[in-house]
Amino acid sequence: MESIIALLAKMLLGLFIFALVCIVAFMRIFKKAGRSQLLAIIPIVNICVLAEVAGKPSWWGLVVCFGGLIPVAGAIISLVVWVLIMHALSLRFGKDGAFTAGLLLVPGIFHCILAFGSAEYIQPESTDIAVDA
Repeated sequence: MESIIALLAKMLLGLFIFALVCIVAFMRIFKKAGRSQLLAIIPIVNICVLAEVAGKPSWWGLVVCFGGLIPVAGAIISLVVWVLIMHALSLRFGKDGAFTAGLLLVPGIFHCILAFGSAEYIQPESTDIAVDA
C-alpha cells in the first residue's frame, strides 16, 4: 500500500513540475506576443489566449477545453482543433510542420524552445476589409 502512495506522490510531483514548466513557457510566449503574462496562470483562459496568439478565434480554446465532454465526437473535434492551434502557433513563430509535431508530442520541451529561443513572434496581418464605394 505504501508503494502505491509513493508512486502516486511521484506522479503528482511530475505532473506539477510539467504544469509549472508549461505555465512559465506560456508566460514567455505571451510576452513575445505582446499579451499579459498573468493570463498564463488562469486555467482555460490561457488556452483561449494561446489560440488568439496563434491567430485563431479565442472560442477555439473553449472547444479544446470543453469539447472532450461530448463523447467520442467531441474528443476528436477537440484534438483536431488543438492540432490546428499548435500548427498556427508554430507558423506564427516562423517554424514549420516538424516543429508542430514536436509541440504535440513533447509539448514541455518545444514550448520552452518557443519561449526561451530566438524565435520571433510574427504579428498577424490586419483582417480589415476595405469596401469600395
